[in-house]
Amino acid sequence: MGLFETLNRLGVLGAGRRPEWRSQSTTYGPPAALSAGVPLSGAMKTLVYVAPREEAHYRTARIRLSFSKSALYTATINGIDVDQGAYNNEATTLSKLAEGINADVNLQPLVQATYDADAREVIVRGLGPEDFMITTTSTYGDITVHADATECTARVWLLPGGIANAAKPSAWVQASRGEFMLDHRGMVERVDTAGFDRLYIEIADADGLVHVAVGPGVLE
Repeated sequence: MGLFETLNRLGVLGAGRRPEWRSQSTTYGPPAALSAGVPLSGAMKTLVYVAPREEAHYRTARIRLSFSKSALYTATINGIDVDQGAYNNEATTLSKLAEGINADVNLQPLVQATYDADAREVIVRGLGPEDFMITTTSTYGDITVHADATECTARVWLLPGGIANAAKPSAWVQASRGEFMLDHRGMVERVDTAGFDRLYIEIADADGLVHVAVGPGVLE
């Protein structure tokens, strides 16, 4: 390999301009094993992506239920209750719940609900960037809601690397700029990862779902 090609590769790696995005399945608590997080594959720069929302311009919530013919299901949005009695089956009940949310004049400026038959859920989306609060209850059966987080704390952990057969530190450590207080806007942060084998994103203090990804910068 010539000098120019070597310098070019080092420049690409040093800039980290081509992230190879990798998902991280677990984000609860500090890393519990040396295999936690994602491998960095020798990346000098790595992008850390944390997004509390599916879509940046509105909050999303997904409602699911276990059907009971005796149930009364309730979705409460910004303190406004929408009650839905059980119909003949789960699909009709969810569809009617979505219709009930959309029919409430107090909720019409705030959210819109749709029934997704394939996912067997009601999807509630905000009509603006503001957060809305949502909870669910039922008298029988069960109803759950999973919504985007409105805030969270993200912590970045690194596992030291080293040459083969050489002694190296074996404990995870938090990155020097490793803690971030986030609202619904989330973040992308470029982290120096030269000399580290793995990176782990810990999510804490979240009041909903948070989406994370790790993008080690690789050669083009």
